[in-house]
Order: sequence, then structure tokens, then C-alpha cells
Amino acid sequence: MLEIPTVTISDSTNSRFRNLIALEQSGKDEATYFTNYVLLLDCLINTSSDVALLRECGIITSVMGSDEEVSKMINKLCKGSITNQYGAYGG
Repeated sequence: MLEIPTVTISDSTNSRFRNLIALEQSGKDEATYFTNYVLLLDCLINTSSDVALLRECGIITSVMGSDEEVSKMINKLCKGSITNQYGAYGG
């Protein structure tokens, strides 16, 4: 069983997540825990129906306009990020 903590997606999530990813990318510590978490979300979410399923399971709560907006935002977050496990991520 995989347990994923609930994440609330709002209008400020995009900039908040990008700033946290940038902080990890700029640090001397090679750990990329947050970036890997967002990559996991990106792997789970490809379409608005994936977001709907994750909302039904209690993994995502969204106060954005639509599931489509959430899926597009998540799918763009990690482009160009570097993780210690996968190298550069192209999305």
C-alpha cells in the first residue's frame, strides 16, 4: 500500500512549488525530496480525470477552477529539474 499525504492545490501552489523546487535545486544538499514528490504527482497525473480520481481518494483537494487547470499545472512544474536519481527531467 502506498500512502500519499493530502495536498491542497490553489492559485498560489504553482509559485510556491516552483520556489521549493528551485530552493532544492540551488542547495548544496543533493537530496531532492520535494522535487521527487512533485515528480510522483506528475507521474500520477496526465489528464483531468486523473486529478478527479486523486480528489476522490483524498490525495488532492483543489480550490482551483477545474481539474484541467490542476493537471496542466502539475505537468509543467518539474520540467528541467534535476534529481539525484533521474538526472534532468523533461516531463
